[in-house]
Amino acid sequence: MLRLAPPAAVLLDVGDTLLVEERFDLEAGIAAAVGQSATVPALANAFRADLALNHRCHHELSLAAWLQQHVPALATESVDSIEDRVWPAVVSLAPAPGALAVVTRLASDGVRMAAISNAAFSSHCLSRELERRRFGSYLAFVISSADVGRRKPHPEIFRQALGRLGVDASQVWFIGDTLAEDVAGAAAIGLECFLLAAVAPLDELAKCCRIIANWSEFSAVYATVAKRSSNAS
Repeated sequence: MLRLAPPAAVLLDVGDTLLVEERFDLEAGIAAAVGQSATVPALANAFRADLALNHRCHHELSLAAWLQQHVPALATESVDSIEDRVWPAVVSLAPAPGALAVVTRLASDGVRMAAISNAAFSSHCLSRELERRRFGSYLAFVISSADVGRRKPHPEIFRQALGRLGVDASQVWFIGDTLAEDVAGAAAIGLECFLLAAVAPLDELAKCCRIIANWSEFSAVYATVAKRSSNAS
């Protein structure tokens, strides 16, 4: 804690960090795009297989773009239009307890924030969802791996975020919920990492981050750092 400096900016993961996933139904999303048909299970299985293959190399696929390429009836439809139908059918999300209060406090202190997410959906789609959940006005931007073509822990998604923020990695805090993607990627590029985890994982990567059980615990850490900085100035 003694070496922790106040952040110039904070990068936030989306899924199970800012927003908690309550439901994910790939088949329902595909059905919303192609209609109820016998092809839906086969398409879902094929997408899962392609996704797994790409994820091994930290590549990302856009579900809507994939459907456009693999379903002849969708070939002339825009990716945005397909995604607009797919998204609400696939997933239900809710704000993580305590997250909005922390984001509001950071914003009031002048800390810039942005979100980066591993997702098979565009940043436009994620931005609308975050806006619906009242986070949108606090975020300078949202970057999705589906737009970048690379997913965490690949450094590209972090580099793009830092470039848009215009700050050095050493001045940025990052908050996420996975070791292999969030912490591994953020630590490798030099961010100060916080892992949201109810139980501290027994993994070497855990040494690269600060474990916080929930947003309230993160809030306490931030308040301590901010107070110490204020007293020193």
